[in-house]
Amino acid sequence: MPLLVRQFLEQNHQNLLVWHLAESTAELVRRFPDPTLITQQLQKMPLEKRQREWLATRLLLSEAIPGATISTLSNGKPVVDNGKYISISHCGEFAALIVGQHPVGLDIQNPLPTIKRIQDKFCNAQERHDALNSPNDLIYLTIIWSVKEAVFKFFGELVTFAEDIHVKTFNITDELIHVAYQGVHGRYDFEIVHQMNMNFHILFTGRYVQRMENQK
Repeated sequence: MPLLVRQFLEQNHQNLLVWHLAESTAELVRRFPDPTLITQQLQKMPLEKRQREWLATRLLLSEAIPGATISTLSNGKPVVDNGKYISISHCGEFAALIVGQHPVGLDIQNPLPTIKRIQDKFCNAQERHDALNSPNDLIYLTIIWSVKEAVFKFFGELVTFAEDIHVKTFNITDELIHVAYQGVHGRYDFEIVHQMNMNFHILFTGRYVQRMENQK
């Protein structure tokens, strides 16, 4: 299990792990104390991709919080049984997990041409303008997409990407990206942490402030 990233972010009290899945599915199963029980769980998942994601998530969790178990709320948001907060992301052969003392959202993504084709679905006019004026519009749009995925995962449901989340102008090399959210969950200002590893962008919610309705 070669971890690409194992990082504790003291300022935000978060533990980030990223793993390149080089192992076969059978090798992943053998890492569990009871492979027979795990095999029974996998039989409920017809797609091997989904099996590998399920295995990777639980192995990463055992690295981050030994002995913790994971479950899923009705809206699909993952939770653990020890009072901490987690967020999970998968992209290709990469799996990532972050654990924090406060709610958190995480996304990993590599730049794909499809992101440019669907930009109207997740960007507002200002964000599209900023992307066109950046040195690399595909990378800029990829970062916006992942920022909004991270904010969505922070809440877990009822977030409209293009309308509720506003990403302030940034440079594609910035390590902090500022975001304003206004929607059914209230009003929030986020600092999104941005990291690169290989060709992947890793973005997750760091510090945030919930604003009262009468605050500007």
